[in-house]
Amino acid sequence: RRGASGGGSTGLGLAIARSAAEATGGTIHIERGKLGGARIRLRLPEAGVDHVGADEPRAWRLWRERRGSRSAPP
Repeated sequence: RRGASGGGSTGLGLAIARSAAEATGGTIHIERGKLGGARIRLRLPEAGVDHVGADEPRAWRLWRERRGSRSAPP
């Protein structure tokens, strides 16, 4: 599949964005563009704001527990 730039696409961008949103407690919204294409909004929480959720990746939980920290790793 070719994007607007004419280059090839692996199709991984949305999957990566969705994983980032889920891992941090953010959101992703995808809408059809008025003239074609799509509009994608990725919202991530502000740095330093605590996020404790059931969907938190296990690696991050372990990292926090070992450091005694409540924030996500850098």
